[in-house]
Amino acid sequence: MNLDEYSWTVSDWVKEKLAERGISLGEVEEAVYNSIPPYLIETRKEHKTRPETRWFISQTANERLLKVAFILYEEQRLAVIKTAYEPEDYEVVNYGEY
Repeated sequence: MNLDEYSWTVSDWVKEKLAERGISLGEVEEAVYNSIPPYLIETRKEHKTRPETRWFISQTANERLLKVAFILYEEQRLAVIKTAYEPEDYEVVNYGEY
């Protein structure tokens, strides 16, 4: 899957949450650009969606780690950012196992 082939969008609500966390849209874009598959599928019941939520951990240009969760609408070639935040240590370890 090549994320460069998708248009990306972020809702106003998610933009507000990112701003509260001190994360800019530019940093999210950098993390997307620097991401390397696999893009893991969210398996926690309370976070499941249709289509499924995927996520990755990647660095920004300033080497800030971000966990980015998104939903792909493959037919529309659209990716919707659900959230982004600095990951907990256990998330980095779990992601590294894949």
